[in-house]
Amino acid sequence: MKSSISALLSGAKAVSALVLLHLLPGCNTPDPPDPAQSPGTIGIQNTQQSSSEISQVIAQASTHMAQNKFDKARRSIEEASLALANLAPLRLSQVHLLSEPAKGYGQFTIRKDNVFNSEDPIRIYLEPENFDSRKTTFWQIHLVADVALANVQGAELKRLPDFLVAKIESQSPNRDIKLELVINIPGIPSGKYQIIIDVRDELAKEKARTRIKFEVK
Repeated sequence: MKSSISALLSGAKAVSALVLLHLLPGCNTPDPPDPAQSPGTIGIQNTQQSSSEISQVIAQASTHMAQNKFDKARRSIEEASLALANLAPLRLSQVHLLSEPAKGYGQFTIRKDNVFNSEDPIRIYLEPENFDSRKTTFWQIHLVADVALANVQGAELKRLPDFLVAKIESQSPNRDIKLELVINIPGIPSGKYQIIIDVRDELAKEKARTRIKFEVK
């Protein structure tokens, strides 16, 4: 069975509209997070922040709200939200087959069925959540995806390990990230199959898996 799989990665802000595989070539494993923080602030920059420190930031937001300092309250809530996302387990949401390329993060048209012919591209959209985002000189994200074609019982027919390697550096933290995979499997026999996608967060050392079933006629 001949198969070829291509993937696109797009972020909603602080990255280019279309980010290809092996983003930022030459960028190796990100440096350890810088523990330095601005005087007088509780900087939330990585997963090393404890729940008590996050609670302090939320308390700051409440204080700002009471003082009608709504912009400062919003910024404190954003800091706490980022830290909570770093602590929460990695998950994959909004997993869909698409009828056409997504126009951006959250801007997609869901395919009406999961039936294809052997020449149809299979376009899959998903949004990783709670991936680690750490600040050194820049904000760092490091996601890696493995893709496998399996039969309906789950037995793998072909696996592409480390297929997608995405290292993102940005001046601002990125939370709105979408993965869009375009899979071509010419000549595949008729039958029912599934695509298994394993996304690894190399910073947090976590993994999340999703499956999407399809049929070839």
